[in-house]
Amino acid sequence: MALFKKRISQEYKDTFLTGPGQKVLQHMMLKYGVYVPTFNDEANRMYFNEGQRNVVLDILHYLSIDEERARQIALAQSEEDDGL
Repeated sequence: MALFKKRISQEYKDTFLTGPGQKVLQHMMLKYGVYVPTFNDEANRMYFNEGQRNVVLDILHYLSIDEERARQIALAQSEEDDGL
């Protein structure tokens, strides 16, 4: 199991920490609310929002990215969007 986790973590890194993959990760972090509350008065909507958010958090876990680095990645995309 440890070998699988090491291998899959490397595959996540190869996918999400290079070129276009990092752009996709940035987009997912912003779109799926990694740093915003997922609260909604409608419970099913809140569960759905939290599910989307957890997918991105799981990717970040496999990438072994600390919170500060994750924020830098998200902010880089946000700043690019502001420049459009």
